[in-house]
Amino acid sequence: MINRVAFAVLLLASTACLCVCAVDLGKNVVTIESWNAQDYLDGSRNVLVLFSADWCTHCQETYPHWKRVASALQSSENEVTIARVDASVQQELNEQYKIVGLPTIMLFVKGSAKPRGVFEGQRTTVGILNWLNHQLSLAKPIKYIPEKKIELSDDHVNAVRQERFGDWDQVLK
Repeated sequence: MINRVAFAVLLLASTACLCVCAVDLGKNVVTIESWNAQDYLDGSRNVLVLFSADWCTHCQETYPHWKRVASALQSSENEVTIARVDASVQQELNEQYKIVGLPTIMLFVKGSAKPRGVFEGQRTTVGILNWLNHQLSLAKPIKYIPEKKIELSDDHVNAVRQERFGDWDQVLK
């Protein structure tokens, strides 16, 4: 009996945690809900929208790329808003835009309240930006510049350690 009660409590606690925890896509990503959808999807601006759900594994794999796309769009001169719709909550928007699979990426262009297209390529930062550049025929394409990573070999580490601390074996004694 105690095992069943403990299991039920654990199950309820983990379910509550899943409901409260939301994905943070950063300050550059606008959250679209039923109450503000008309402000963004009315054809008054270019908007790239990700329909996703936090429980969806493919969506979770897309989120880091979405954050990088948002960062690239913010640093570009092009006026494109990047947004997300939580498809697990916004059923009305799912029906309105005929969302049948997740994640779904749609582009809404200035001058039309209907989506121009649905992204069907590889959901990577470069793949999404290439598709966006093609769809908008941008004079100045949006580019993603990855952060530079410096790889240090053991020789580099040993040289810096020797320079800063001298003979390491003597330090450890």
